Amino acid sequence: LGEAERRVVVEEWNDTARVVGAGSLVELFGAQAGRTPDAVAVSEAVSDALPNGGVVWTYAELARVSDRVACGLLARGVGRGVRVGVVMERSAAVIAVLLGIVKAGAAYVPVDVSWPVARQRAVLRHTTLVVTDHDTTTRDITTDYGESGHDSATWRTADQPAEYGGGTGHFMGSVVEVAAQVLLEGPDGVPGVEVLSGDVVYVMYTSGSTGVPKGVEVTHGSVAGLVADSCWGGAVRRGIVWHAPHAFDASVLEIWVPLAAGGRVVVAPGVVTASVLAGLTGRSGPDGSGEVAGVGAVHLTAGAFGVLAEEDPGALAGLDEVLTGGDVVPAGAVAAVRGANEHVVIRHLYGPTEATLCATTFTVGRGEAAPGVLPIGRPRDNTRVFVLDEFLQPVPAGVAGEVYIAGSGLARGYLGRPDLTAERFVACPFTPGERMYRTGDLARWRGDGQLVFAGRADEQVKIRGFRIEPGEIEAVLASHESVAQAVVVAREDRPGDKRLIAYIVPTTENTIESGDTSDGSGT
Repeated sequence: LGEAERRVVVEEWNDTARVVGAGSLVELFGAQAGRTPDAVAVSEAVSDALPNGGVVWTYAELARVSDRVACGLLARGVGRGVRVGVVMERSAAVIAVLLGIVKAGAAYVPVDVSWPVARQRAVLRHTTLVVTDHDTTTRDITTDYGESGHDSATWRTADQPAEYGGGTGHFMGSVVEVAAQVLLEGPDGVPGVEVLSGDVVYVMYTSGSTGVPKGVEVTHGSVAGLVADSCWGGAVRRGIVWHAPHAFDASVLEIWVPLAAGGRVVVAPGVVTASVLAGLTGRSGPDGSGEVAGVGAVHLTAGAFGVLAEEDPGALAGLDEVLTGGDVVPAGAVAAVRGANEHVVIRHLYGPTEATLCATTFTVGRGEAAPGVLPIGRPRDNTRVFVLDEFLQPVPAGVAGEVYIAGSGLARGYLGRPDLTAERFVACPFTPGERMYRTGDLARWRGDGQLVFAGRADEQVKIRGFRIEPGEIEAVLASHESVAQAVVVAREDRPGDKRLIAYIVPTTENTIESGDTSDGSGT
């Protein structure tokens, strides 16, 4: 690179500095609740289970309920630096619990109830307390839950002290379980905990190549920067459908961005189908505004966006904005959605969990034609993206290189994995003392400063927006007594419909029938 082009790709295209006023999620929500106490913050949509709709909370009510949760947790020994598991179905109560956890100074650790029991155990053993709306003991999560000699076949009650290894992050005994309803209906109070920008707000688990999930520790400062970012349009801040699992980082967008801006989070019921989405976003509303007022945006994984664009693009007809990402977005899918709603804005997001949801964005504005290949865009506020060669030197525009991300959105690292943290979060050669995250993705700069995705440098794949290490699944399959070898690949038999396929070599003593390895023991 010549000096002039180097300055462009390293500095000019990364000139994203912007002042963020708040240092924590607690501060952002508290300020907004003070400005709009009577505005609706959360509402549960109409469903078969809730024919008249469910909970509707104003900002003042959500603040009060989450304060109850925080005080209840503090009374049980939860405080700054503690990790709290959340094993709950999607509901307004989940939002109050998450907000209450962070108000207590703790970090929430979301667990998807649909995960295999082995994965739930692997995640929950790094928590001190678990908030749940399930009878977890009957689901066998706690059986064989600790290291040898410290196993607990049942949860400890809230008044029994938990045993854990003095800040090491390693499970040493049992954890405390508390029912969400007990916290939600507890006495009113004010938690009064000072939450700092560097405190961890959540630990989100992603797939690991060794078969062990990786816990990504994200701080309040990173989330505060995300929700205050100038990349979000008015539709997202006004109201968005929350339908992602709370253990998937898209939920960070769907919950916290509107709540920091006075908007509404509409809690989607159960499985979100095209017809459900249409009802929430305007197509089926009797007055053209949908069954739920105020919904202006929805986030869809690239796979879901592609399928919906092919099968029922009209389901998005009532929206002002659709956000998508997590994989390649076909330009044909954008055109199909635009055919049903010519005024909709399409926003393409790119970035790993380690960069707090996304690092770059690309917008197809109203009336604009989508390019043949949808770029992943430009760096968002206070984020810098470098495309580097194997020697960590920037490559020219048009040349593919590995994507490295720096800036305020970077996670602290991987919980209890200093080796992996050091491997993936490396020193930035352009700013002394700064770190950057090695994504494993390939991209190239266009001449106008837009980034175009160019594939993966490793074997990790994305399925419906989730990053998957085939090695994690291979390790579990290989642990089956009848399996000698296993290989997992991603196959795309039709555009936008990517699936994981496992190829198995049985041991010589056994013959594997279809379904023999589908007991859910960790896959």
